[in-house]
Amino acid sequence: KKAGIKKWIKERKTSLKGTMVRSPDDAIFDEITNYISALEMGLKRIDTQTSSLIRRDKDVSTCMLEFGLGCEALCHIDDEINGVVSEEDDTTISTGIGQTFRQMGKTADEISKLSYEYYEKELSCFREPLRDHLK
Repeated sequence: KKAGIKKWIKERKTSLKGTMVRSPDDAIFDEITNYISALEMGLKRIDTQTSSLIRRDKDVSTCMLEFGLGCEALCHIDDEINGVVSEEDDTTISTGIGQTFRQMGKTADEISKLSYEYYEKELSCFREPLRDHLK
């Protein structure tokens, strides 16, 4: 669509220049051409920034997941060193810092999950419709 409009304006401008002297309509065509070019550059900038925002949201989700896994690993190390084994079901119960790491790991996992859901919604409800409008 954009290429068609630009081509039409260029053809009209050329036909006016080739067969006639410069007319007031040429200034209008120049103004429209400049407007379309500026609009196109602005839309490309919006598309680039939107991609960056969405990529950042996905990275946050991934980082929180990795942080949660790291906390869980620290919890298990603490369990091996200082944990108390329950006689009922042979599970290890964290005490002190191990319990803190376990809670931080669970919280980071929940944040990661929420962040990823937000990323998916942003992608489907914001990025894809915006990209459709930019076409």
